[in-house]
Amino acid sequence: MNQIVASLAFMKCNATNTLKFACGVRTGLTGNTGFGTLPAGALALLNTTIGNLETAIANKQTGGTVETGIQKAQRLLVLSQLHKLAIFCQENCNNDPTIFLTSGFDLANTNRSSSELPKCSIRTVKNGASTQLIVEAVPMKNARSWEARWWVGNNPPQHADCLKPTRKMTIIALPSGQMINIQMRAHGGSAGFSDWSDPVAHMCM
Repeated sequence: MNQIVASLAFMKCNATNTLKFACGVRTGLTGNTGFGTLPAGALALLNTTIGNLETAIANKQTGGTVETGIQKAQRLLVLSQLHKLAIFCQENCNNDPTIFLTSGFDLANTNRSSSELPKCSIRTVKNGASTQLIVEAVPMKNARSWEARWWVGNNPPQHADCLKPTRKMTIIALPSGQMINIQMRAHGGSAGFSDWSDPVAHMCM
């Protein structure tokens, strides 16, 4: 059986559609025990960011450059929460698509190829803005989207806050002055996922 893979198409939504999608996820996950216990405070935080984005959208209608920037920032915060919840639901639905779809998230189409994806490899890791690293994977045929995780020292890995369905992404809100270990993997093929890449360490400034 193929592994469940969450669609990340919502990462491309504009502010209005992001708000609509987030509200659907909030409804789907409220009181939903199909995934066990959600991360502490996850729904409360999503509810707060939804409210902030809704306000920012309303303010932009009569505002200017400042209000537009606020809307963009609030959209990214909502997408960050949605990404974390999508990965949680993906990994805690007992690989059951019926359970997964109750979350409000969509399934990715992983049937483009009958073969499994090879192991992912990281091409480059570069410093971006402060507390950000830009990571890029080696191209991979039939990969539909990409995922990254990071950790410091012996701490457990955590999924990247900001993930686009491309092989080049910016990981945000990293600890400054720390050596960051990064891995990537791709979604697609017959097995759903590639193997995680070998970790690459890079100093975050």
